[in-house]
Amino acid sequence: MIADMDRGRLHTGGLRAAMPILAIAAAVGAAALLAGCGKAEDQPAGKGRAARPARQPPAKDADANLGDYLSAVMAAKGRAETVAAQVHMRALYQALTAYALTHGGKYPPDLKALGDRALLRAPGSSGAAYGYIAGQSDRSPRAHVLVYEETANHGGKAIVLRVGGEVELLTSTQLRQALDATRKAIGKAPG
Repeated sequence: MIADMDRGRLHTGGLRAAMPILAIAAAVGAAALLAGCGKAEDQPAGKGRAARPARQPPAKDADANLGDYLSAVMAAKGRAETVAAQVHMRALYQALTAYALTHGGKYPPDLKALGDRALLRAPGSSGAAYGYIAGQSDRSPRAHVLVYEETANHGGKAIVLRVGGEVELLTSTQLRQALDATRKAIGKAPG
């Protein structure tokens, strides 16, 4: 699947279904590492092994571990939402490409023309609306911005889909510059 992503293609069905599982697995793995699970002294006595007394961490350390655990879970959730949003953007690119194939290479006048309401908003807790720069075709320069998140929900960055199918994260400043350059190139006033 990674090789397909590098070539601009992604089969989203299996990955989309696996995203919640991957997020939970990442959170549980981080929690286990932070809690120190799996250490020899935490294991019960067994064959040829003497029981060791359980360690009792000070209350201060327990609170710190809980804080570390919660921040690891939140970071894992944020990363999972970013990946899910990138996968969603690639699905949107596939729909735009299919539209262009049946309309002489031209992308739709707006995203609603795609007919799939699920594609019109970002997935996850943000549910942010997408911006779209109409008036482009599959022959437009690959670096032009085609679709973008209107709000920066991923660590201060927004996800952008370029005409060539590239999905990337841009800061607000980078996004504004890319949008202005695209609009200028196609003869639209910068927003």
